[in-house]
Amino acid sequence: MRKSYRKKCSSLSICLFVLLIFCISSPALAAVEDYQGTYSGTYVGDDSGTWSSRSDSLGNGFAFTISNITDTPDVGLGTVDAFGNLVLTMDGGSTVSGVIDPAGDITGTWNNLITGQSGTFSGSRNVFSDIQALSGTYSGTYSGTDSGTWSATIDSQGDVSGSSTSTVVIFQDSGSGIANSSGELVVEMIGGSILYGIIDSGNNTVQGVWYNPITVDGGTLTGSKVVASSSDGGGGCFIATAAYGSLMEPHVKILRDFRDRFMIGNTVGDSFVRLYYAYSPPMADFIAKHDSLRTMVRISLLPVVGVSWIALKMGSVPTVALMLVFISCFVGLVWFRRRYKE
Repeated sequence: MRKSYRKKCSSLSICLFVLLIFCISSPALAAVEDYQGTYSGTYVGDDSGTWSSRSDSLGNGFAFTISNITDTPDVGLGTVDAFGNLVLTMDGGSTVSGVIDPAGDITGTWNNLITGQSGTFSGSRNVFSDIQALSGTYSGTYSGTDSGTWSATIDSQGDVSGSSTSTVVIFQDSGSGIANSSGELVVEMIGGSILYGIIDSGNNTVQGVWYNPITVDGGTLTGSKVVASSSDGGGGCFIATAAYGSLMEPHVKILRDFRDRFMIGNTVGDSFVRLYYAYSPPMADFIAKHDSLRTMVRISLLPVVGVSWIALKMGSVPTVALMLVFISCFVGLVWFRRRYKE
């Protein structure tokens, strides 16, 4: 009888081990939503500059590039699939292709069939709290072959809505775009103009350029932050920050990265984050004032931090599969233990 149970236990262990290896090694288990977020970096070759792209939970998004040589912004569409393949198709003719690795880093190539230029590019996923710190409304003036006023509002996830009013042709325009953690702000207007600015987080000012590829107009723009967006000041991890004592503590950073990658950008995750932001600050204040309670919270958070770390390294689907394997092993061991005693 014991040999029979041992044989069954051994067979089950082998099956679970094979399933575990498959879950860890199989890239097909990844999901598109694992790659949602904002990515940015640089490109080099026949031209050079910076690029940025934001992908939603369906793998679609807005992208832009800004050339260091021509100082001209370009916009386009970005897509990412469940394997992390990112493709940016720019209005100016460039196509950018790369692969996002599990750590959120990306490398690839670009080419422009119109100009014959090509090269390589690299970048990484932006930290959500860095973008959140830039949220708010900015406004100012633009000048050049046209002149007027502009305004852009960045939400907590880096999506931008903007408007402009020409004082030369008396024309009001609106559009949308994105902002990245480096402070680059881009808005594509319905009328064709592209507004590009760099936010100086030290004094909340904006310096940049604008360009209309349809009319070939262009010039410069300046502005400043006029309405500050509400922020938690701690990157959103109130309780963890209170327990560990610092926003930069490694455990807190893991929880922030997990939130940015897996919670933000989907309906369930956004709802949970909003509730957490609404109800956790008073609890965090109370925890911060009691050292013994901080120790207890740190211990209770360890399993959450561990699962978050695994998810960041492996992706959400393999992590769930791994948890199911562990649960299955535990249940199997308990069952065999009881049957063995009988």
